[in-house]
Amino acid sequence: MRHLLIIAFVVAIATPSVVAEAQVVIRRSGEAPVTTTQEPAQAEQPQQEATPAPQQRRGPHRFGSFTIGVPLFNDVPSEVVRPGANLNFRGGMDFGFFGAFVQAGTMWNPIDLNQLPGGRGLGRSPLHRLYFGLGARLQYPHERFRPYVDLALNFNFWNFRETGLACGFWYCSSVNTYRFSVGWETRLGLQIVVKGPIAIDLGTTFAFTYQGDFFAEPQYWLEPYLGIATRF
Repeated sequence: MRHLLIIAFVVAIATPSVVAEAQVVIRRSGEAPVTTTQEPAQAEQPQQEATPAPQQRRGPHRFGSFTIGVPLFNDVPSEVVRPGANLNFRGGMDFGFFGAFVQAGTMWNPIDLNQLPGGRGLGRSPLHRLYFGLGARLQYPHERFRPYVDLALNFNFWNFRETGLACGFWYCSSVNTYRFSVGWETRLGLQIVVKGPIAIDLGTTFAFTYQGDFFAEPQYWLEPYLGIATRF
């Protein structure tokens, strides 16, 4: 009997704590589960690489031009020596402010012999010049406007109504005879860039030639010109 009382007393003490723990478990099991939401990670935007700005080509540039000039001889009768035409080709290299070039061309000036005293009936014939030369250039290499000054040494070949015979193995033919002279010219010009490497080329040339094998005395002339140029 004594043992039964001890057991009943232990059970009575332990039961409230067991019940309390059971209630806690029941309450916890009834609570809604707490969920945590994570914000979706933003997709990383690919970094756009900056496009490098186009750079101008450094170092020496090649250039060329084709111009048409109107040679006007000085100190001659204007009614006899008429304005003519000069087709000029030049090309070379420039290093910014300084350049060098070669050139070649052909030039005509009508000579009206009918205007000379006693020349009636002699007609009109061209004074013809073939030439090539070497030159140097000073310029300001602006992106849009390029002023420049050229100086060139020319090797000229002149003809006016003079012919000779050129004979082959079977026959001979009449050809024009050209006589040599050395000359100088300076050109003051401006190139205006139109698009890309293309530019308008305009200015004035002052040209001079020694007597050589053709003239009786030195001659000089002015020549306004207009053309097209390129630089790349």
